[in-house]
Amino acid sequence: MLAPSGPLNEIDFHVEVRGDLLIITAVATQFYAIYAKPSQPQLILRSPSPGGEELLGRAWQAANTKARELGWINGAPTEADAPLR
Repeated sequence: MLAPSGPLNEIDFHVEVRGDLLIITAVATQFYAIYAKPSQPQLILRSPSPGGEELLGRAWQAANTKARELGWINGAPTEADAPLR
């Protein structure tokens, strides 16, 4: 993975919807994570690239926000929504 040029909290994420998948990419890096539309109220991580827990956590936040916009999951985030490790 390309190293980010600044702090991780300054990295922007791009969210792409492809059918029942959300593809999250960190701009200016090679990091990506693919999440599937859930049959339960939590997204399913299908394929992350190496990049560390902080990038994966931020990608999950971006995916979760988009899933709520799309109506895939409802309600406010809870601890149960946190990504599984």
